[in-house]
Amino acid sequence: MHRAKIYTMFVYVYKAVYSLLVYLLLCPALFGQSVSSSLRFDTESWDFGRIMESGGSVFHTFNFVNTSSKTLQFGRVSPSCSCVSAIFTQDSFASNEMGEIIVRFNPAGALGKVSRYVDLYAANGTHLVSLSLTADVISERQNIAQPFLYKISNQVSADRDQINIGYIPLGGYASESISLMNTSSKTVELLVRPRDKSSFLTVHYPAAIAPGKTALVEITFSIPDSPDSYGVKKRLIDFWVNGVPCSFELSTSFICVDRFNEFSTLSPDMIVSSSLVALKKNLINRRFDGHFTIENRGSSDLHIRAVETDPATSVNIYQGDVLHPGESRKVRAKSSLDHFGLFLITDDPSRLLKEIRFKYEDN
Repeated sequence: MHRAKIYTMFVYVYKAVYSLLVYLLLCPALFGQSVSSSLRFDTESWDFGRIMESGGSVFHTFNFVNTSSKTLQFGRVSPSCSCVSAIFTQDSFASNEMGEIIVRFNPAGALGKVSRYVDLYAANGTHLVSLSLTADVISERQNIAQPFLYKISNQVSADRDQINIGYIPLGGYASESISLMNTSSKTVELLVRPRDKSSFLTVHYPAAIAPGKTALVEITFSIPDSPDSYGVKKRLIDFWVNGVPCSFELSTSFICVDRFNEFSTLSPDMIVSSSLVALKKNLINRRFDGHFTIENRGSSDLHIRAVETDPATSVNIYQGDVLHPGESRKVRAKSSLDHFGLFLITDDPSRLLKEIRFKYEDN
């Protein structure tokens, strides 16, 4: 009997400690803040990886905590297409209460690399957060275990056509590789070159691949220690097989940010009023414009390292801008496009890159 009481007490304490740890993992000090300043998610994006088109729906659970002082009532859900839906474990959450949102993606009819969104709104119509989903959808004819799905030429195939490095610190470097296979019965000669000259990208590859053999193409990114290096960088790499140029192109990308070892000394806190901005249409010049507010609630300066958007769009925030502690700014965007994205790269350690989406809806 005594042992049973001890065991019961142990289980109770274990559950209490576990709940506390989960809450701490979702606390403001460790996770980024959503646009409403009411919810903090463990992540606002999810990559399902490579999935079968005929494999049925896939699901991901986003965990969050209501960090406001009031009960949050969920309202409508606005997915980017009918292939996405969201399920709430309940429709209201008290202050400091944790919750889950289960998002479903149905890949039927989608092929290749796809990106989908689901926007969540409060009962009063306030936009809360945009949750993004990505996946690499392959058809029934492709085998998910087969590594060389991308055809470079009639003789050579690759295991992928994209390299996304993620964050690389200023002055740092990173290396990635793709695998090639010679599917022919003869040795092939190989030539690999970046499409544009780049001071930070080098390629190493074998001059030839024997029949039935595999080889690696290694891509190294060395980032100059210069302010011009900040931001999203994309480069294409071209291939020649037996002297013949191939239509296949390898897409590479990375995001240059501040040195990681400097983040412990940084304490800016960037708050964005909304990550989904409704555009208004100017009936005279038929252009679209919208705005949002950015604020630094931290205790040190917030530096705008890079601003990325479509060439058809202009904004009044620039690389090199500084927001002092407590300072806020209204950011305006004007464009000939009725939907576009804006990426801000900053030195806020909790949100090095922030995407703001603009969209016009003709009501």
